[in-house]
Amino acid sequence: MGSKKGRTMIEVGADGVAVITIINPPVNSLSLDVLDSLKESFDEALRRDDVKAIVVTGANGKFSGGFDITAFGGIQGGNVKQPKPGYVSVEVLTDTLEAAKKPSVAAIDGLALGGGLEIAMTCHARISTSTAQLGLPELQLGLIPGFGGTQRLPRLVGLSKSLEMMLTSKPVKGEEALELGLVDAVVSSHELVNTARRWALDILERRKPWVASLYKTDKLEPLGEAREILNFARAQAQKRAPNLKHPLVCIDVIEEGIVAGPRAGLWKEVEAFQGLLVSDTCKSLIHVFFSQRGTSKVPGITDRGLVPRQVKKVAILGGGLMGSGIATALVLSNYTVILKEVNEKFLEAGIGRVKANLQSRVKKGKMTQEKFEKTLSSLRGVLDYESFRDVDMVIEAVIENVSLKQQIFADLEKYCPPHCILASNTSTIDLNLIGERTKSQDRIVGAHFFSPAHIMPLLEIVRTNQTSPQIIVDLLDVGKKIKKTPIVVGNCTGFAVNRMFFPYTQAGLFLVDRGTDVYRIDRAITKFGMPMGPFRLADLVGFGVAIATGMQFVENFPERTYKSMLIPIMQEDKRAGETTRKGFYLYDNKRKASPDPELKKYIEKSRSISGVAVDPKFVKLSEKDIVEMIFFPVVNEACRVFAEGIAVKAADLDIAAVMGMGFPPYRGGIMFWADSLGSKYIYSRLQEWSNMYGEFFKPCAFLAERAAKGATLADFDCCPAHCSRSPSRDTFWRIIKHRSTEDFESLPYICTLLNSSLWTYYGITKPGGLLVATVNGFGIVVEAIYVVLFLIYAPQKMRVKTGIIVGLLDVGFLGAAVVATQLALQGESRIDAIGFICAGLNIIMYGSPLAAMKTVVRTKSVEYMPFFLTFSLFLNGGIWAFYALLVRDLFLGIPNGIGFLLGIAQLLLYAIYRKPKSSNDN
Repeated sequence: MGSKKGRTMIEVGADGVAVITIINPPVNSLSLDVLDSLKESFDEALRRDDVKAIVVTGANGKFSGGFDITAFGGIQGGNVKQPKPGYVSVEVLTDTLEAAKKPSVAAIDGLALGGGLEIAMTCHARISTSTAQLGLPELQLGLIPGFGGTQRLPRLVGLSKSLEMMLTSKPVKGEEALELGLVDAVVSSHELVNTARRWALDILERRKPWVASLYKTDKLEPLGEAREILNFARAQAQKRAPNLKHPLVCIDVIEEGIVAGPRAGLWKEVEAFQGLLVSDTCKSLIHVFFSQRGTSKVPGITDRGLVPRQVKKVAILGGGLMGSGIATALVLSNYTVILKEVNEKFLEAGIGRVKANLQSRVKKGKMTQEKFEKTLSSLRGVLDYESFRDVDMVIEAVIENVSLKQQIFADLEKYCPPHCILASNTSTIDLNLIGERTKSQDRIVGAHFFSPAHIMPLLEIVRTNQTSPQIIVDLLDVGKKIKKTPIVVGNCTGFAVNRMFFPYTQAGLFLVDRGTDVYRIDRAITKFGMPMGPFRLADLVGFGVAIATGMQFVENFPERTYKSMLIPIMQEDKRAGETTRKGFYLYDNKRKASPDPELKKYIEKSRSISGVAVDPKFVKLSEKDIVEMIFFPVVNEACRVFAEGIAVKAADLDIAAVMGMGFPPYRGGIMFWADSLGSKYIYSRLQEWSNMYGEFFKPCAFLAERAAKGATLADFDCCPAHCSRSPSRDTFWRIIKHRSTEDFESLPYICTLLNSSLWTYYGITKPGGLLVATVNGFGIVVEAIYVVLFLIYAPQKMRVKTGIIVGLLDVGFLGAAVVATQLALQGESRIDAIGFICAGLNIIMYGSPLAAMKTVVRTKSVEYMPFFLTFSLFLNGGIWAFYALLVRDLFLGIPNGIGFLLGIAQLLLYAIYRKPKSSNDN
């Protein structure tokens, strides 16, 4: 109905059954358009005399993937009007669909998730295919089911199973749904709609039961027993995620329906859903949801129209923990894999690890024995390069040894075909160094997996300046096929994840050296939401790896690393972490960690060597201060990674933190969380600690610049290093392309429009001022276009703000100035008055770089004072000042002379504080 993107279609057959089809590709999501159209279709079916019964289904083999999540963001931002409370769950689904005088049956194939399943549950019966997935995953987004799911699911499948489905967000497939009573029959997809039609007519003829699931009670336990189940679920939810409130809200809403009746439960659900939708948790999880899906969009790479080449055969060098894990991930996704080792013993061990990984899946019921054997047959072990002549990709996963890797890549160039992707799993070594002995730098790329590689979801794709865009597109495709979330990052020490988080353990060591208890730090960090604190993590990784990677950062960033002797001292005493059953913790046979009283002597020795004394305030440090002193240096380094262009988007760093380090997703990722606290606050705390404790805490230039403006850290489409094109042209095309002005403020364009208008008026009024009028007249056209774009594409609040300011400045002030000078002044007096106004406004606008200059002096870095804009200010001011001198125009000369001098000052600062690129910069 209608021509909107999301809609429903109604077709009435000769049997008198109306089939209503949900159409909103790709997963038939439930936008407000779809829901309105669904109500219209139902109303039509109920009105028509030729309709006896109704079937609801989805187009293209998918019932519905649920409510359109993009609309949540719009509602949170105030850009999308929220429907009136209860419109969907009560008015449309309960009072229209479920209360209909004609029976309805849901025909479910593909997906029936979230709102999709909630619609199906309002129908009087449900028929599905065996492969259909049915579930309520809303809790993954910090929400609860909002279309009646909290009331209907318990009545269809029982309280315990409904709690499990909602709290874990795990869907069930058709056969299980049939056993549970969630669906009434399972049929093949080609029989689905016809079976549903017959079922609907059978309900009409009372041959099948006519069931309104909202009022079913046979699956509900007696009230006392139900409360016991709900209280147990509450305890489990609090234990599993103590920082999350929405699982408890979900349980409360379910309880309301059981105690006070389903209608009361529906209204409680409506109220709770609206409150959760604007919560920080929901905003964070929706940010993570979209950011995860956005990692595969890489400006300048994925927008070129390149098509991924087919990768069928992959070779892996090294069968250790990483190599075998990567091999496991590949064979599980049906790639043919060759595993190369240096001798039979190592090869046998490597293949054994892959077997063990697969057998673990068999034991957990995730894989059949037949599938295990077929999957393992895709793997072949070799000891030489002969089998590499027809591979499409090689992943090197040997020990972190530069000369060894250089030799391997030189050999690969000889044996592998010219199209073969040459990838390294290195976590620290410069890729340019690895490929130094080859002529194939355009094919060399980093494929950095996280251990265990077949389980951890993140894949860092590391590009050098020479890496071909085609290679990156190919590897993005492989990453998707092996079910990894890929992020494309630049080539530097530690890349994105390890580089961002190198201060994590170092900050912990800093606190311990000054008196904070190791175990209190870990408790505070796990309470914050991390899977483990910095010291438990160090034990898991192993001290050998910790020291080796730590040295890389000490060598490359000596000015901002904290050097503690604690871990080397412990390693000397044969404490290396979990593998030796002794590290910061003691480990039993089951690898369960417990505090070690002996740790104190190592800490005291470390303090003694380093000459650090216990500070009483660190002994009593609050949990809040522990969290901030651990994570603010991580935020600081993340800002550097973003500003240097190592990551293209700030959101990529959020996903890297969540998926690579276990940063709590309900906090939105490292940059999103930082923005929730504010750049000014983080900068001030780091600056305070830097003054007291040194360079480790010193805020970087990007953070200082954002704090000075009171701006967020993550409000760029891409990193500053990648946004160095002409700002005017780039801004225009970005607004048009995205139909959004979210990254920009309208005020600069409004002020420039006023400035251009006044100077045009001045040029027209002053004899011989044609050049001034012409140039600024062009400026009026350009800036007016921008203002119009803001009035069209900006969010509602920004449109209103833009309209008000345009009215005050570009209409009110400009109009007043023109009218006043035209009516009250004549001749030279009028020209002088207009010139005075123009010059004053120009001086104010030329003063805008002063904040940037102040940041440069404070941070001793010109990182965020673009040379092009600086030089333009110098050149523009100088030329106009020279022109003003020739024509003897004081009003034109003074402001442009000031601009010229400011340009010189900026260029001098650039010359003083510009740092030459180090060998590690890319």
